[in-house]
Amino acid sequence: GGKPSIGLAQQVYCNPGDEVIYPSPGFPIYESFIRYVRAVPVPLHLDESANFTFSPDQLANLITPKTKLIYLNFPSNPTGGVASKSLLEETTRIILENCQPNVRIYSDEIYENIIFDGKQHHSISSVPEMAERTIIAGGFSKTFAWTGGRVGYAVFPTIEEADEFKRLNINYFSCVPPYNQEAARVALESPLSEQAVKKMVETFESRRNLIWQQINEIPGISCQKPGGAFYLFPNISGICENLGLIEKHDSLPLEKQSSPANIFQMFALYEHQVAVLDRKSFGQIGADGKHFLRLSIAAEQSVLEKGILRLKNAGEDLSGLDRFLKERPDLTSA
Repeated sequence: GGKPSIGLAQQVYCNPGDEVIYPSPGFPIYESFIRYVRAVPVPLHLDESANFTFSPDQLANLITPKTKLIYLNFPSNPTGGVASKSLLEETTRIILENCQPNVRIYSDEIYENIIFDGKQHHSISSVPEMAERTIIAGGFSKTFAWTGGRVGYAVFPTIEEADEFKRLNINYFSCVPPYNQEAARVALESPLSEQAVKKMVETFESRRNLIWQQINEIPGISCQKPGGAFYLFPNISGICENLGLIEKHDSLPLEKQSSPANIFQMFALYEHQVAVLDRKSFGQIGADGKHFLRLSIAAEQSVLEKGILRLKNAGEDLSGLDRFLKERPDLTSA
């Protein structure tokens, strides 16, 4: 799929002690793989007030002579944030001014075709002088709703770099099954694909509009309007405060602590049968005190509306939370 090249990039470009800049919140492997190659994780924290993008100055402050790899992901998982063309142009200016030519930009564009409100996707590789510095990564699982196909790709600045990744890929995975390659070819070449993808994106946009409105009506939740992908990333600080969850979390024995949002995630799952993911699932460094959940809208509208109602009920269920914290079924071995 599209995932291996994320880790392989760190193996190819980084030595122990080199620094990797990555978005946080972001796809989990950005952060989790860095320690494996003994590099240094440097999170680029995405600003909720800027709809989960960043400022060029933020990036400039993180770049050092040890920087070897910078990850970008727009549209973003988990936030649905979208980068404007002007942001990418300013980001390019920062990179050209502060980075050596051998620093690579890994542009994860897996959601490039799922974008809303009549906007267009922009790749940093299209900005002058960036094609020779950028790895463009994509895949078929999102655009063609085909997560089981495990077909991804990456485009490299040079043939030599592509050959290095090919050697690693062959030794780790051999190849994508030929029948899946054929299916990917059909998806790319079929005259039916454009309209099918367009219809899917329109459905996602309709769901986004509805669920975004409904979740913002829940007391204690506020949510930015995502510009792409198929996620919402609501701030549940108010729910945590209303339930006294921050104090309750901090009073737990150390081995039972995680984060207030994670406790609410597990409470919602075990007591109200609704599945979400907490902020720390998408980068742990610097995430303390940030109370967010990720919701996927890749489900039927009726299912999503039931889920929103269950989240609302969970946010009001003080006695249920106390019972859950006493029993902690999420920590009980099966």
